[in-house]
Amino acid sequence: FPSPSVPMSPDDPREILGQPTWKDEFKSASNWTLFDDACFQTRIENDKFIMNSKTAPSATCWEVTWPRIADFYLETTARTTDECSKADRYGMIFRAPDPSQGYLFGYTCDGRYAMARWDPEEKQWDWLVDFEPSDLINVGPKQVNRIGVMANGDRYGLYINGQLVDEVEDDRFTESGLFGYFIGAAETIDFTVEYDEIAYWNLN
Repeated sequence: FPSPSVPMSPDDPREILGQPTWKDEFKSASNWTLFDDACFQTRIENDKFIMNSKTAPSATCWEVTWPRIADFYLETTARTTDECSKADRYGMIFRAPDPSQGYLFGYTCDGRYAMARWDPEEKQWDWLVDFEPSDLINVGPKQVNRIGVMANGDRYGLYINGQLVDEVEDDRFTESGLFGYFIGAAETIDFTVEYDEIAYWNLN
């Protein structure tokens, strides 16, 4: 896990894998359909993807981009803004068969990480990692964190700031899928997160 050519280890995948297959540094909005609805708003300004959750507490809302990827390492760099507290949460959606479902992996503002699968038919979360604390997460407002996931078949490696923290097996979504971002506020009205880059590396 994953394939022998890309060994899973505590080492930083970004250093091991070299140049990404694809990346978006948010020079334009060409890879995104930006939203502004009752749940959240997204925009691209000053080379950043900005995601804002409008109410608190709020549902978890997400947006996906165009590429479909199968086996990969996917990483983004996130920055919390002026307010970020307790269970306010942010991160990535991936292996999404369509925009209504997929896996989510991300952090809370008080330093926990989680991975879940959204079931749109049952309208419920299936928790694969249920909010585990980690000292690797920079907590609170105005903090920068890297969020990474390695997917190979039904196996997933979860990375916080370049370090492997957990491994998950799940076979619900194993085909190529969409990816993007999610946000949800537990405490903070207008909870906002900025992203500097999102990139992926194909594993085969």
